[in-house]
Amino acid sequence: MEIDSTDAQRICLCGSFRFVDDMMYPSVIGVRANDDFTLHVEFDNGDEGILDMRPHLGLGVFQRIAEIDAFKTARVAFDTVQWDNGVDLDPEFVHARCRKIQRA
Repeated sequence: MEIDSTDAQRICLCGSFRFVDDMMYPSVIGVRANDDFTLHVEFDNGDEGILDMRPHLGLGVFQRIAEIDAFKTARVAFDTVQWDNGVDLDPEFVHARCRKIQRA
């Protein structure tokens, strides 16, 4: 799902969820950076998924996390994923693009 500037004006933070009109997006509560430039992400609604960052690493600010040492600094900050060098992801992007996995 893409959010344009009009939608961005309607986004508000409410508790640990973000709302875009009537859609609710869960917050990131856990992240692990893998050696293959994927992220294992856990959300506060119980969802869990894998986010493949490889297609994005050659674009814009994401070039700053294209080296494995930089990529491995991923952590949770402000309900989303952020790296030590300041690169971060929109939480709606994280949830929408994660390939959901079932917990064992």
